[in-house]
Amino acid sequence: MYGCQQHLVESSPEVMAILEYLCTEANKLTNCGIYYCRQMLFKAGRFLSKAELDFELKNNPHFKAMRLLRNASANSLCPTNTALCN
Repeated sequence: MYGCQQHLVESSPEVMAILEYLCTEANKLTNCGIYYCRQMLFKAGRFLSKAELDFELKNNPHFKAMRLLRNASANSLCPTNTALCN
């Protein structure tokens, strides 16, 4: 077991909605990845690499949502004229 410390986030309803959506999609994507890896282990008797799992889940709607959010956050945090994000 591992310990964790709970931090309550108090923010506007809009930010809370975005955080809830992000956490929900991350959890769903984790469950999809675990399910697919287990099925491959049971049926084919082998483990998947990160690249294989990425390839198999690229059409998953949760994977697309996380990639869209990652790109949107990267674009908002890293303007095109800064050298920090290269």
